[in-house]
Amino acid sequence: MKLRECAPCFSDPLFLGEYIDDIVRYLYEREKSRIPFNNNSPQIEYRNLLVDFIQKIAEHRGFRRTTLFLGVYLLDIFMDNHSIALERLNIVSIVCLILAAKVEEMECTIPKLSEIKQLTNTECTVGDYISLEALVLNFFNNHIIHPTVATFLEIYIDAIISEDDYKYYNTHVSETTFKDFKSMKIAVTKTLFEFSNITLSCKSMSHERPSYVAASIVCATRQAYSLEPIWNTNILYMTGYRYTDLDELILRLLKYKKGENDEVNDKRKSTPESGYISFNDSTSSDDDEIEDEEDMGDVAKRLKTE
Repeated sequence: MKLRECAPCFSDPLFLGEYIDDIVRYLYEREKSRIPFNNNSPQIEYRNLLVDFIQKIAEHRGFRRTTLFLGVYLLDIFMDNHSIALERLNIVSIVCLILAAKVEEMECTIPKLSEIKQLTNTECTVGDYISLEALVLNFFNNHIIHPTVATFLEIYIDAIISEDDYKYYNTHVSETTFKDFKSMKIAVTKTLFEFSNITLSCKSMSHERPSYVAASIVCATRQAYSLEPIWNTNILYMTGYRYTDLDELILRLLKYKKGENDEVNDKRKSTPESGYISFNDSTSSDDDEIEDEEDMGDVAKRLKTE
């Protein structure tokens, strides 16, 4: 199962047309209240493994992309300010994801405790889970509704390409043309989400404003398709950023997508002293797919100490 994309209201052009200015203004103000990420977690070396873990769970449950990104933000900030026992990292990551789901999802899609125990391969009691959830909420002062990169992409995505871009691409860029505008937008959107997934793996991106990262993703996507102009008036108005504000991060994103950065490629080394098994261990591969509950439990085992 894949991540779900836009909220219904954000896929409605009439809704966006009427309220877009107010929405964007609110989100820009709200992102200022995010707790800064300082890369201070004693367990930072396990971050990529944990992000990979909850991403697979989010996909398995069919969560929205905004749920995954909010869950990663909550995990980053909570880990950044706490020293967490290694055997508790998996359940902490699940708590952060489920708190995000309570913000972004319908109640019926949120896992029950019995499912959580199976996903994390832990003997977590109701009391344990409630206590940990309360601890995380208390740390954030119950304010866990924060815009993420995925939130801004839901707003920006409508402006990523136009009919003029479609005509330009088919005429000037590629001999392999798209049969229609819709097929091109599907391909471009897929690339956009590939860039967004890259940012999840980069802890350095956690330092940046989500709107800044999202705008850079839009620009990097357009640049990947050699569209001209790369940054048009419509996108400038939508994002509030100029191309010159974004060029440094755009270059980083394009390098990351080509695999020219260790931060993205590193799925975490083995750490025998802790008992953790990494995705680079000989018993696993980066191509592994989680397709059922049993496989999910296998991933959770990699997060447990022996």
